Amino acid sequence: MAVDVMIVDDSEDFRFLLRKRLESYGCQVVAEATNAREGLALFRAHRPRLVTLDLMMADSPDFVPQDLFRQIRRESPQTAIVIVSVQRAGSNASTFLSEGALAYWEKSFLNFDDVRRRLSHVFPDMKGPSLPNHSSLSRRIRGSVNHIPSQHL
Repeated sequence: MAVDVMIVDDSEDFRFLLRKRLESYGCQVVAEATNAREGLALFRAHRPRLVTLDLMMADSPDFVPQDLFRQIRRESPQTAIVIVSVQRAGSNASTFLSEGALAYWEKSFLNFDDVRRRLSHVFPDMKGPSLPNHSSLSRRIRGSVNHIPSQHL
């Protein structure tokens, strides 16, 4: 079963990367927002099981990502929220984790293998396409290199 996800991030490139990765893990991205206010409207319309939330977005000062996080927690405490931000974790992470965030991931240190492992624990029904067996892929590559005539090496 696909896990419905909403991505809230003002970077089109990062949304694209995250969407492709999450879809490869068996998630279905049902909404993408570029700011907190749009995120709240889309959250209410789609009710995803997982929300990824960037903290550094150009928002109006009357409704910022922290407000969106707290509003989603009030309206739907069962929704998993992952903070994905360029801001260093530090005390910021402690605050969000203590208020119910599933995780706090720094964009610059984002390890997608860890993301997949963590999400598969939280959403055991998440089914993604099977990944290639890397050891057999390595053997095939080594084998094909052995068949290249020496004058081409």
